[in-house]
Amino acid sequence: MDDFEFIDGYLDRIDLPMIPTVDPKGLALLQTSHLRHVPFENLDIMFNKVPLRLDTEGLYEKIVVNKRGGICYEQNMLFATVLERLGFNVRRMASHHPLMGRNQYDHMFLLVDFPTIEETWISDVGFGNNNLAPVKFVVGDWQSDMRDMLKIDTFGNGVYDLVRRDALGDEDVMYEFNLTSHVDTDYRPRCDSFSMDADSPFRQGPIISLDSIEGRITLSERHFKHWVGNEKVEEDITSADQFYQTLEEQFGIVLGDDYLQSDNAWHWGESGDKGL
Repeated sequence: MDDFEFIDGYLDRIDLPMIPTVDPKGLALLQTSHLRHVPFENLDIMFNKVPLRLDTEGLYEKIVVNKRGGICYEQNMLFATVLERLGFNVRRMASHHPLMGRNQYDHMFLLVDFPTIEETWISDVGFGNNNLAPVKFVVGDWQSDMRDMLKIDTFGNGVYDLVRRDALGDEDVMYEFNLTSHVDTDYRPRCDSFSMDADSPFRQGPIISLDSIEGRITLSERHFKHWVGNEKVEEDITSADQFYQTLEEQFGIVLGDDYLQSDNAWHWGESGDKGL
């Protein structure tokens, strides 16, 4: 597949009718559009479609052609390739949450460099509870992503935290990282651990999340959290039919018989809503 066909298919997937400019505004447009149309989801893991494919062809088929989502490695690897084919300068980065342990590959995100204007931006489409817009790499300054405030803190020795402050003033560390860049194959062992180990948080129950104008909407086995006006409400999911109907209507995901009729897979009602 040539670059034109690849980019055209991706832009159609995220409902972006034009090729963005290769600058911070274009990066923000791509990230926000991606988050509004491509859900964070672990359904391949729950249905034992593992190991996850991390090659460009497999990611394109899953996310663009089959209109699915994925976890951080899937989404940010595809997004990095899209950015590079558009002409952006991309570094693949790794991070962890301070409360999850010390594996530096717990999460993948991107740094996008703009040498001509001497700026670097954090870009991320795979966090689950994602920042809506890229974050300029400036230490100590609060920046708006059109919903929350974000700040990069440093603790010396090349260690940084990305911190979020919500509308209520509550702060939390999204993840901790250094400035060592990586290649796609570096993430494979941690991705396999998350997708195949029995005690992985990604195997405890389905989780599907997508950004909307009001905020994130989330589907787990037993609950659908969404917005009615400015109020977030939680709707009980009481049957498999309701789960799959919500999955299709709210997230655009339709699973085929190879998922639903597989014996070696998750079935609604099994996990007790223990997802992320």
